Amino acid sequence: MYTLILLSTFATLLQCVIAGELTRNIHESPFGLTFTPSAVLASRYNVSGLVEVTRYPVNSKYQTYYDEAVHGHGLRKERRRDDHDESAPHLAAVALFRHIVDPITTDLNEQLEYEPTYATLFMPSVFHDDIIAAAGEAVFGRTSLERPIKYGPSHGATCHAYDFLGCKHLNRAPGECNWDGPENLVLLLEYEKDYLYAFLKAVGFHLGTYSVTAQEICKGCGERFREAS
Repeated sequence: MYTLILLSTFATLLQCVIAGELTRNIHESPFGLTFTPSAVLASRYNVSGLVEVTRYPVNSKYQTYYDEAVHGHGLRKERRRDDHDESAPHLAAVALFRHIVDPITTDLNEQLEYEPTYATLFMPSVFHDDIIAAAGEAVFGRTSLERPIKYGPSHGATCHAYDFLGCKHLNRAPGECNWDGPENLVLLLEYEKDYLYAFLKAVGFHLGTYSVTAQEICKGCGERFREAS
C-alpha cells in the first residue's frame, strides 16, 4: 500500500522542484513525510537524482492515537466549533505531531547540515480531517499557503502514482480525457493490518482531483484477521 503512496510523494516532490520549492542544493527536492500505522517515512530526491527514504518509528502515544482512530472511524462526530483551531483537543493533536516531527527534523538537519524543507504530508485514511489539519499545522505551520505543498489522507495520494490525470491506465483515447469526456472511475483498496478500506474515485481532469464518490470500510477484513483465520 505505502509503495504507491511513496510513488505519489516522489511525483509531488518533483513538481515542487519544478515549481521552485528547493533546498539549498538546486538538484535536491524538499522532503515528503508519510505517516503509516507504525512509522514515519521521510523521502526525497537527492543530488544524484536517486530516491532516499528514511524510516522513523512512531511513539506509543501516536500508536494509541491511531488505534483509537481505527476504532472510532465512521462514528458520528460533534459539530466543529468556530474556535476549533484554538481548542484544547486541536492544540493537543498539534503538540502530539510536533513531538514526532521535531526529532525527525533534528536528525535530518544533522545529516544535511541545513534545515530540511517539507512539501508533502500523507496520513492514514482513518484519521479525520481535523486530525490531518493538526498534523499539517505541526509540519507546515499556519503559513503553509505561502509555498507549494500537498497534504491529506493516503487515499488522496495513491492515485497520483498511476497518473490517471495524465490519461494513463484508463484505456481511453487522449481526446476522451477531459471535462466533457466519459466518466472515469477508479477503485482504490487500502489494505492495512486493522482494516480494508474501499474508495470509488472519479478522475476530475478539469480540476486535477480525484473525488470520492463512494467509500466503505471493513474493520474485520484487515491483514491481522486473515492471519487469525
